[in-house]
Amino acid sequence: RTYPTAHFGKKMSKCELPNSVSIGSKLDQENQENGPNVARGATFSDVDRGWAFVVLLSSSVCMFVGATLSYGTGVVHVALLEKFKKDAAFTSLIGSIFFSLLSLMGPAVSFVVNRWSCRVGTILGGFLVFTGFTSSFFVTENLTVLLLTYSCIAGSGMGFICLAPIIASGYSFEKYRGMAVGFTVMGAGFGIFGSGPLTQFLLDTYGLNGTFLILGGLGLQCVLAGALMRPSQLELKQKINLQMAKRTKHGIENSRCKMYSDLCRNKTFIMIVICGFLWNAAYAIVSVNLSNYVYSLGTNKQDAAFLWTMVGIGSTVNRLLAGLTLGPNGIDPLLLQFGFLGIVGVLGLTFPFYASVFIGQCLFSLMYGIYSGGLVVLTNPLCLELVGLQQLPLAVGFMYFIAGFGSISGPPITGLIVEALDDYSVAFYLAG
Repeated sequence: RTYPTAHFGKKMSKCELPNSVSIGSKLDQENQENGPNVARGATFSDVDRGWAFVVLLSSSVCMFVGATLSYGTGVVHVALLEKFKKDAAFTSLIGSIFFSLLSLMGPAVSFVVNRWSCRVGTILGGFLVFTGFTSSFFVTENLTVLLLTYSCIAGSGMGFICLAPIIASGYSFEKYRGMAVGFTVMGAGFGIFGSGPLTQFLLDTYGLNGTFLILGGLGLQCVLAGALMRPSQLELKQKINLQMAKRTKHGIENSRCKMYSDLCRNKTFIMIVICGFLWNAAYAIVSVNLSNYVYSLGTNKQDAAFLWTMVGIGSTVNRLLAGLTLGPNGIDPLLLQFGFLGIVGVLGLTFPFYASVFIGQCLFSLMYGIYSGGLVVLTNPLCLELVGLQQLPLAVGFMYFIAGFGSISGPPITGLIVEALDDYSVAFYLAG
């Protein structure tokens, strides 16, 4: 009986396996040399076909749920300000922790994915989101306890239901990986599309308590979606390679520690990580403050929530288009990254000059959604190009972890500055 391999480019029988000591070092060396072409020449029956499309649809559903929950943070922020009458800096900490844990959980997600599977990580995330939101139903009179239930528990689950599906898509597709990732994160675009109006409707109809309870039920759907993410043969092969490497004489050094050291020595990857830190700080500032800023300018709550529909429309369109451009002979993802970041920065700097007009608010939201949505698509392809498939879960987790510090630090610092200057436009100058 023969087995396809992703590294040797030939079929190998059980009796032909060399000593485990040489396997680990050889695999590690070839993974380092081959990079993103680690699966080239392999023949996996469920990659780019069959159940891969079920995984793709399930991943998109999880991204839809994750975006619906996370991008309603700004609307919930306004409700918390009205209910508790606390200062803007402390109240924004609730939303910023929730939003940032999506990224800060990156290393934990990588560990679970490498130790078990993307399916286990997604199911775990669904249970955490459900537990956090339903617990918040009982403690809405205590803002400090909400830091634990809503921000920490539910926020931790968000990291799993948003990161594990992206990795699952990368493992389920090879030839069409760029388009698959684009389709996966396009689900988040649809979630952004409805997050603002849906959250505002729930707050108006059921209050803060009922909103948390219903959102918890929505998060539970990720358990069902995650159960459908059967590990692909490529994912199982990568896990076998990692286990074989750990059996060598210097297994720990040659696998996990060496992977971390290789990432830290990759200068281009480190620059992209720093870029992600700054970008996520800016994005969190806009996400938390957009609704409250336009509300302070006289826009009613329904119209303020509608702006997130515009963000969702733009984000959905460009997530798909960006994914289509990343196929074979497509545009360099680094070039797209620089272009999108430059345009998003200009949008933030200029928004206060036309923010008093509702048409201007809609235009900003649409354009911001278009170019920020494209940035989300680039995470997986950039990591794949820079570090290779073998280190993909580790690189994605590390990138999101560092980006999470930007998300958690941006809104509170901005809240202090806004409170001192009594001017919300400063938030968008900082974001730009």
